Amino acid sequence: GESGLPVIAFTNASDCSRVADLYEAYARLFVKSLKELRLETVSLKGEGAASFLASFLSFVADCLEEEAGELINQEEVAGAVRKGKSKRKPKYASLKKAPAIPRPSRPPSFGLSKIVLFGTGLTDRELTELTPAFCRLSSLTSLHLSNNEDLTSEGVTALADALSRHPGVEVPLELLDLSWSPQVDDRCVEALARWAAGRHRRGVKVWMDKSEGNSLYVEGTGITDKGERLFADTLKHELNQAI
Repeated sequence: GESGLPVIAFTNASDCSRVADLYEAYARLFVKSLKELRLETVSLKGEGAASFLASFLSFVADCLEEEAGELINQEEVAGAVRKGKSKRKPKYASLKKAPAIPRPSRPPSFGLSKIVLFGTGLTDRELTELTPAFCRLSSLTSLHLSNNEDLTSEGVTALADALSRHPGVEVPLELLDLSWSPQVDDRCVEALARWAAGRHRRGVKVWMDKSEGNSLYVEGTGITDKGERLFADTLKHELNQAI
């Protein structure tokens, strides 16, 4: 165009469809190699901002599930060939035709593993909107929600409960950073302890601490020493119940 910027001209609906398919293919390649998503001081309070991010994360989750399914299918066929049971190609050409595939019990070696929403103006409303997408990310090991002054215990409780109870997908979260979000207080520690107990049962030791780099970082929150003791007691109780 006159501005020197590239211009794509669509002459009919067929052209538009082909270009859309091409962009989706490139997008899938991109998200499969995406390891970290960092939004620092980018406001999520704008109309539709959290919804857009939730949609993007759901797309990432779709790609991860597709990739995991392909790997499982390839491993099953390779195993059958080694045993001399089959020399055929995979039975299912696409995941749409394949039966339900069990989610991996450990973090895959690919996919989005770290999300940083530092100082994004996150409130309970935006966190609630994002939580279902977080709960589909089978590669997510690190979630940073620090420096969000309007985030409260209500939103954190809902997140912890969803991570604990979400069916079908194990989110391998090892680090949850809630630091410097002063309205996150003792009201959410029991829910956090229940989530931590689930991680402990999977061999991931999650402890609440005010030391940076800890697995549940709460420096600068409203969580008191009493709240930390309640977390420890609830965690112990949950683990003892599982014995």
